[in-house]
Amino acid sequence: MSGGDDRAPATLASGPGWILLIDDEPALLEAHRAILEEAGHICWTATSGDHALSLLKEHEAFAVVVSDLRMPGMDGLTFGAALRRDFAARPWLQLVFLTDLATLDSAISALRLGAVDFLAKPVDAAQLLAAITLAQAKAEQLHAATAPGAGQQLQALKAEVATLARDLMRFADNDAAEPTGTEAEHAAIDAVPTESEMTNMLRAVMRVRSARNPFFTNKRLGGQSWDMLLELALAKLEHRKLPVSSLCIASNLPQSTALRRIDDLQEAGLVSRFPDEQDARRDFVELSDTAMGHMHDWLRMLRRIARGLER
Repeated sequence: MSGGDDRAPATLASGPGWILLIDDEPALLEAHRAILEEAGHICWTATSGDHALSLLKEHEAFAVVVSDLRMPGMDGLTFGAALRRDFAARPWLQLVFLTDLATLDSAISALRLGAVDFLAKPVDAAQLLAAITLAQAKAEQLHAATAPGAGQQLQALKAEVATLARDLMRFADNDAAEPTGTEAEHAAIDAVPTESEMTNMLRAVMRVRSARNPFFTNKRLGGQSWDMLLELALAKLEHRKLPVSSLCIASNLPQSTALRRIDDLQEAGLVSRFPDEQDARRDFVELSDTAMGHMHDWLRMLRRIARGLER
């Protein structure tokens, strides 16, 4: 489908989202369009960055933009920067860059623009389809996160945390309210727990540790990765952007190990990374919608355990 088609635009929610192909070589445009349309995708084409920006302004159904890097006039990186600036209200738009002259600097620049992939020409069908599949999955996830009502989940999670905090504080206040003014009372508090008390406490600890299992089943989710998820959940509740470097420091792990843990969490769909628009040298990391939902369910379970300790 070319840019001149007057077909009514779809919405991202009604399908996988349209794909916009940009290249100053018409033959390559047609070849890539044929590959994608044969796989069932809806494609539009543009021969320049300016043409592509005008199409994006006319239609909101685009989810993925595949752009050549080297083009006369507006090159791919300049186009990508314009896309991020002019369409900041559409954070789901995903970029894939193609080039016949890949350099480290251009690859880094593409990643800073949030590009999903950076493919070297000539691109075979399998490579192109794999990149589009990944890009559309990210587009759908981000579109769902920015849809009306998406903030309700965050508010519900905040309510669960507040309730849990009150429950645990009330439980702690009950313990603290016991008279402790005499030596006998101090001795009773410091005494070795009975076997029955130790059994109950150990069972409670085991329940707290195992409560996450139904919600976070990834086998690579070890203790350090779990701590990272808790740190990210807290940052989300406090509306803080958490830099990757800060999360690495908070994990108390060597940086290389911490970065591998973040990669594992990202591969599992539990976190996402995005660049700092004010500082191209820095990336942020945040909890995914999937992980937020799991955290919400886990906190509900934890609240039931806390209430059980009171009784």
